[in-house]
Amino acid sequence: VNNRYDTIIKGGNRWTPFVEAVHTFTLAGRPSLGPEDAPITIVEFSDFQCPYCSRMSALLYELRKRMPNRVRWVSKQFPLSFHKQAKPAAIAALAAHQQGKYWPMHDALFADRKALGEEQYKALAKQLGLDLTRFIRDSNGKGILGRISQDMQEARKAGLRGTPTLFVNGRRYTGRQTTAAGLQEDIERYIEGKME
Repeated sequence: VNNRYDTIIKGGNRWTPFVEAVHTFTLAGRPSLGPEDAPITIVEFSDFQCPYCSRMSALLYELRKRMPNRVRWVSKQFPLSFHKQAKPAAIAALAAHQQGKYWPMHDALFADRKALGEEQYKALAKQLGLDLTRFIRDSNGKGILGRISQDMQEARKAGLRGTPTLFVNGRRYTGRQTTAAGLQEDIERYIEGKME
């Protein structure tokens, strides 16, 4: 019987859930959780209308609990064109980020994806205690649109087509882990195991 694993390792190859190519992304000014000098940086490209992104978010929160001080999670935007509220939701989240409330807005948007819309963004901004005038001004400003555009350009350059997509220390994660424990195992085995 032809074994896929034997085929892969033939000639010295070994299977890994990470693509070998290393990508560099702009992290400055992007929302993040965890220490900047953490040995593991996970860059997540996400879409607020994507149900899989909501699940990935929960998984990454759990991973951070499992690997405290070892993981930095950086959130980048990749709103898909067929999700009509994905880009407005990303704008709202980044406008909240301007006032230090990205993660509460991030969580609230994912908690009620079906209600995404202009009224919801303003209502959430009020609930989070944001300066509404500033929130609206920032939402309409070119700075946030420029950041989203830059995230999307970097994502496309790295070959992204869908969400969520993770890069761990610059290497695209292609594993199929659906638990924080599984993702942690992959990181520890294939990423930290390669660190000098």
